[in-house]
Amino acid sequence: MKTKLIFAAISVAPLLLACANKGDNKFFARTSRDYLVDIKRVSDSDDLSDFQRIGKILRIDFSIENERTISTTPAAGPKIDGWSVTIKPTQLPRENINQSFSYGLFRPTGRDFSRVQISFLINTDVICITPVDLMDVFGHSVNKYLNPHTTTSGYIYKKPNNSEITTTFKFLKNGCLTGIGFSQNSNRN
Repeated sequence: MKTKLIFAAISVAPLLLACANKGDNKFFARTSRDYLVDIKRVSDSDDLSDFQRIGKILRIDFSIENERTISTTPAAGPKIDGWSVTIKPTQLPRENINQSFSYGLFRPTGRDFSRVQISFLINTDVICITPVDLMDVFGHSVNKYLNPHTTTSGYIYKKPNNSEITTTFKFLKNGCLTGIGFSQNSNRN
């Protein structure tokens, strides 16, 4: 009898250890509410250029993929000089799709701000976030929009008293959130 218990404990131990390792983002998907609370924390932050902090909130490990100086003279506008950084995820939680992740920073020369764009797709096989879930977390601060050229609809959120950060939510026709985008200082010159 004692031998059977020891054998059973040894057989089940790897499974228990895998389940107990909650720090590994690959195994545990958040609930819709928990996921959206993390998204709201990013939306309500003051600086999207701090990619290490944003990564902790979103449970994503990031590394810098490319850094470079940019100097262009577009035909239809002023000369643009600055510093560009492309950030890539090295580990994503199950709720996100790796190939779709985009995170870029641009700091114009002589300016005290950065333009930031972040976008990614949601793995709807793992989590289906509905507009009701979105309203539950973000309240009436989100505004609905319709795209007449596609079958998607979406919502836009701007933190009260901070119009510099905009968050967009895109929904598929089936009602699941499919994509999220953050932008900061996109209209600043």
